[in-house]
Amino acid sequence: MLSEVINFWLTLFCSMRERLKITSIILLIFCDVHASKPEPVYSSSANSMPDYSTLFFTFDYSTQTNTLGVINETVKQPNYTAGVGFFSKYNFDLSFQSLVTQNGDTSFTKTTTEFDFMAGYTYRPSDELTIYPSYTHMEYSKSISPLLSAFSDIAQLDIYYNKGVYYGGLSTSMLFGERNMFYFSFQNALGFYKENFLFRNSLLSIQLEFDANISDKNFYNKIIYELWNSEEFLLWINDEYPRSLAMMIHSIEANGLETTKNLFYNYINERDKSVFGPSYTITSVNFMLPVYYSVGNFMFNFTTFLIIPTTTSSFYQQNTQLIFNAGVAYSIDF
Repeated sequence: MLSEVINFWLTLFCSMRERLKITSIILLIFCDVHASKPEPVYSSSANSMPDYSTLFFTFDYSTQTNTLGVINETVKQPNYTAGVGFFSKYNFDLSFQSLVTQNGDTSFTKTTTEFDFMAGYTYRPSDELTIYPSYTHMEYSKSISPLLSAFSDIAQLDIYYNKGVYYGGLSTSMLFGERNMFYFSFQNALGFYKENFLFRNSLLSIQLEFDANISDKNFYNKIIYELWNSEEFLLWINDEYPRSLAMMIHSIEANGLETTKNLFYNYINERDKSVFGPSYTITSVNFMLPVYYSVGNFMFNFTTFLIIPTTTSSFYQQNTQLIFNAGVAYSIDF
């Protein structure tokens, strides 16, 4: 049945959703490329895969930038993503995407760029189970904010189970950067489909997904701490360590801001590891409602994201966010 084709490629997409930012939706579109074929290319035997390769091109827009659950609430940072990818009939894939973010520099006034190079391999030990190891390397423009460029590489392993309309999965990532971090995401989704909707050789797909994400809640604290000017630093001192305020003001006047910040960082880190040290917990839960529509070789999507932070930080404010993403793609099979 065609629904089996849909199930497989939606499972592959779901495994990639948390790889970078929620704006990274190359595989989202690709699900519909295969799902919209008039003849099934998927059999019920284990390890079955489409018997053709696909080259695809994508473009999408997101109303806000989200990096692993952390969102800059100082300014809006909408972004545009253009990508090209190759999915081989031999189960490996290669993708490249460029991400342009408004207000993405350190002053939150200029546009910045990011380039992502991705490679992965799909292994299916059974009809219901998909295992997807992947690796991503990122390059950034020089002026980009450290909050958007904290990681240079990501090694990820996704394991997904699908049965009927249900998808469940676990994504485990090792993120490399100024400081390495593990990232875990648990996903649950229900998918509903309508073939030949409005046009022949078309597909309408609607999913409802819930994710829980585990990471180091203190990872960004040092990055933000290093970005603070004297006013921001002293406001934090006044809120968290009021008895040290006068001493910090005197130290800034005598030794300069950066020296004072470095001395106080070492002082705090020696006495209280809970401020800057690793602390893994559930940092956010996400609700997603992706709507996909494909007709022929064209694909369209509109996705709603509700991101709910579950931790608090004295370094940055995090509130519940509603983000919208829309995109279009075109595929070529051979």
